[in-house]
Amino acid sequence: MTCDLIAAEATIERYLRDELNEEDREAFERHYFECQRCFDELQTLEAVTRELRQRPAVHVAARKPLRTWPIAAAGIAAALLVAATAMIWRQSSPLPASSRVATRSSPSDAAAPTQTLPGREGAERSESRPLSLEQLARAEPAPYEPGTFRSVPDAATARFQQGMERYRQGDYRSAIPDLEQAAGLDPAAAHIQFFLGVSQLITGDADSAIDSLRAAVAVGDSPYLEESHLYLAKALLQRQDVAAAQRQLQEVVALQGPRRAEANQLLDHIARLKSQ
Repeated sequence: MTCDLIAAEATIERYLRDELNEEDREAFERHYFECQRCFDELQTLEAVTRELRQRPAVHVAARKPLRTWPIAAAGIAAALLVAATAMIWRQSSPLPASSRVATRSSPSDAAAPTQTLPGREGAERSESRPLSLEQLARAEPAPYEPGTFRSVPDAATARFQQGMERYRQGDYRSAIPDLEQAAGLDPAAAHIQFFLGVSQLITGDADSAIDSLRAAVAVGDSPYLEESHLYLAKALLQRQDVAAAQRQLQEVVALQGPRRAEANQLLDHIARLKSQ
């Protein structure tokens, strides 16, 4: 499966609508896990789809049929705008000459040469050559957008906000002390433990990251549960505890969330790596 074929057959749109058969779905997941361009496009279209689904439906009274055309026109215009945006984005992004092997960016990417796999020959080589444990363990910072508080935040929240301001600026090392203090003030706050663990992982302290992410997982059902399992798997891979990482990835799959495909791909790569 190539980027040209994916674009020509609207594979990403069909994948999001769950219209692919099992063989095509698995082929596409193998491709986008190793192709940053297709992964980015999938993330973009998934975000647009999620935004459209979250918008409330507009109900028009039946006794006012003559006034429904502006609403219909607005809906059509919105759909055309989304389609045009996706088309322009595709056309403005030239197809890469090669597929990138690294699954995610990391601070070490700048120093390490990028392995390229041109054309069909490269795709076949990618299938036969598993990713290294170091490549599988790479993690990128989790996105964060500050919330709006209508009252004066408590001490833990204030510390968390201070730390996350540095986090948003990319200064993860400086964010850690504030996040550690916030976690000490509110140990059961999954979001604090999660972003503390991510910051520790990004700065190379896998042991501390494991402790923080385990604490986030121990909170139980939270918006950060799936991500905590996934980043914990990455931290365990950095410590070369492959069996424990596999268990965390299996937890991600069991949650049936948006990171399930990525977890399945990591499990597949680990299995291939262990079979060598």
